[in-house]
Parts: sequence; C-alpha cells; structure tokens
Amino acid sequence: MHSSSQWLTCEVTQTNSSLPIRLTFIYGHNTPAERQILWNYIVHESSLNSGLPWLVLGDFNAIMSAGDRVGGDVHWPSYQNDFSSCINHFELLQVPFTGLQYSWHNGQIGSNTIQKKLDWVFGNSCLFSTWPATNAIFQPRSISDHSAIILSPQRPNQHRHNSFKFLNIWADRGDFLDIVASSWQLPSTGNPMYQLTTKLRRLKTVLRQLHLHHTSSITHRVAKAKTNWEAAQFYLDQHPTSSTAQSTEREMVAQYMQLCKDEESYFKQKSRVQWLQLGDRNTSFFHKSLLHRQVRNKIHSLQDENGTLVHDPHDIGKLASTYFENILTATHPTLNAEIKDIFPNTISEASKSAALTPKNDIQHTIARLMLSATVYLLWQKRNKRVFNNHFQSTTTMVEEVFQLVRTTISTMKFKDIIPITICHIWGIMDLHHRA
Repeated sequence: MHSSSQWLTCEVTQTNSSLPIRLTFIYGHNTPAERQILWNYIVHESSLNSGLPWLVLGDFNAIMSAGDRVGGDVHWPSYQNDFSSCINHFELLQVPFTGLQYSWHNGQIGSNTIQKKLDWVFGNSCLFSTWPATNAIFQPRSISDHSAIILSPQRPNQHRHNSFKFLNIWADRGDFLDIVASSWQLPSTGNPMYQLTTKLRRLKTVLRQLHLHHTSSITHRVAKAKTNWEAAQFYLDQHPTSSTAQSTEREMVAQYMQLCKDEESYFKQKSRVQWLQLGDRNTSFFHKSLLHRQVRNKIHSLQDENGTLVHDPHDIGKLASTYFENILTATHPTLNAEIKDIFPNTISEASKSAALTPKNDIQHTIARLMLSATVYLLWQKRNKRVFNNHFQSTTTMVEEVFQLVRTTISTMKFKDIIPITICHIWGIMDLHHRA
C-alpha cells in the first residue's frame, strides 16, 4: 500500500475471515529530522485507520522514556519527546510483551555497554477490540544486534464465564430498594452466616435478571433509543398538532438521555477512572480507558512448578486455581523461607516505647502525608501528560507537594503540642500553641 525507506504498509486478510488487518513495518532513521517524517506518517495514518485493526511494529530507533535505556548519554534532548507524543496523542497502545526488555545491544562490554528498547509493537483501539489477547515475544538476540519479535494476534475466548459485578447504575433506579427488599425478606434457614450467604446468592440472581432486562448491552440500547427518538421526531414533524406524537417524542428523548447517562456511568465504573466527573458525555474516553486497562492487565502466560510456560487461557485459569487450592488445602501449611526474609526483625518493647513518643508520632504522620501527597500529585501529573499532553516542571510539583502538606497540617487536630522545630520547618507558627 505505502512504502518508503522508513516504513512499509500492507494489508493482510485471514483465510477464515473477511476482516483485513493493516500492518506497518518500521525502520526508523538515525537522525531526529529524518524520524520526524516517520512521526508525521504515523499521525496521518492513525486517523485513516481508526476503523480498521492496525499494527505498527519494528525498529523505531527511539525510546519512550529514560527507563528504556541503560548506559550511554543520560541527557534528554527535546526531540526525544517526539516519539512518545506521537504515540500517546493518537491513542496507539503498546502490545503487551514478554521476553527481553531491551531489544538492542551495542555489543560492547563494561562502561561502554549500551542497551535500549528501540523495537516496539503498537496497535490501535480497533485492533484490541477485535483481538484483545494480542501479545508479542521479544526473542534473545542472535546474529543481529536487535531482538526478533514474534507476534500472536488472538481473538477473545468465546466461552468465557463472566463473574458477577455490582453496577452502580442499579442503585440509581427508583425501584432498586424494593427489588432488594423483596429478595432479602424471603425466609432462610440455618445459622446466621449461612442465612447471609443464602440471601446474597439469591439477591445476585435477582440482580442478574435486572441486568439482563435493563442494563445489558448498554451501547446497543443507547443506539436503539436514539433510533426510536429520531423516528418519533419524524412522526412529530408530520403530525405537529398531535398530542400523542408530542408525548411520544418527549418520552423517547427521556429514555435516550437516561440510557446515555447509564452508559457513561457503566463505562466509568468499568474503566475505574475516578478523577473525571460524569455529565459531559465522556463515554468514549471511559471506553478507551477500559480498553487500556484490559490490555495492560491481560495475563498471557504463567509458569508452572516445573518452570514450563503455559499460554493457553484455559490452562492458565486451571493453573492459577490449582495453585491456590494447594495453598488453602495444605494439611500443614509452612511459610516459605523466602517469604520469611521479607519481614523485618521483631521490634523490642523498648523500641516500641521510643517510637510512640508524641514527637515521633507527629513526624510519622507528616511523613505519611508527604508520601500520600507525592503519590497523589504524581498521578495527577501523569493524567495530564497522558490525556492532555500537558507537561510541568518537577520544581513546580515539589512546591505543590509542600503546599498540600502544609495546608493539611493546618487543618489537623493533634492530641499533643506540635514541636516548635516542626512548626519552623513548615512555616506554620500558629500550630505551636495548639493542643
């Protein structure tokens, strides 16, 4: 289809399927100026291939972050951001992979050794919707200084059993409490714990039926409701004075809006995005976030006790189940020696007393606040970079961390007086006299 010195794009159709898949093989040039032509091509093709499964793979001759290299120049020129900006902005997802982390080695030893991840495999949303289990293996290097890539496109398991999940949109229904009460009030026998589990199992069956009739295939329901609303508008346009046509049109729009709200809430819960508010028709964003999470969390292989890698989804599930069954049913469970080494030595009573003085207690609280504030702000910055392409200096973030901790300390109520040294450090002198 297209070819140049940096890419080759072709279209492949499976013999047992009429759906084609587009493949773009990459060989990035050495200079940033030459690679800019490659980034522009990917940008152009991403919009054209949005409705078609598209794989982009090969030697990009570029890294996404500083963690993708070991050795060599530690500087990060601005052109290094071009690659990650291109990939993130146009929502290409990295295909999960196993094998070598660094796909290129310069063949040197000692301080001259340089390793980088220059070879990548990306796919668009349509690819992962069609082949959600797609994965890649980066093989050990052979005659080349680059790793060979083995790509495995896999369709979803059609016989997968879906576990029960409570949907928040059920609780917004006006009849939800009545549905729960009608199931919960049915008599149960046995001890209290058995009665509780019986009621929960019975309620789960009722909620499954609720889901089947009202919230399953939510996207299809939204599309159908929109079609019904459009038909009602055409009918009202032909019968503008009909009260029946007017009420029907209002009823259809109400159903459509409610289903849109339910769909947005459904995909937000599935995507586990907590920082974005509902109400702005973020369904597409939540759906893409869900796809990102599913691709990231997919387990493609497990290693059994003999060291053999298991790749079949059914065998992976069986292996995981057997592993935990053996732990829970062991006659004389023992703590693995390696696990014991993880735990620190027992704390003496004297150490406990010293650690629980009011000053240490306050210092520990502030340390926890520092950690929480740092993690919180790092996550916020990460979201801004990924979704808004907004970058901010680390100096600004450090100032924000200190301000957040200082504000939190000002609103806390300690049982003991905060030491004046801590007040000096944080610049909050009014706390020195607070009990």
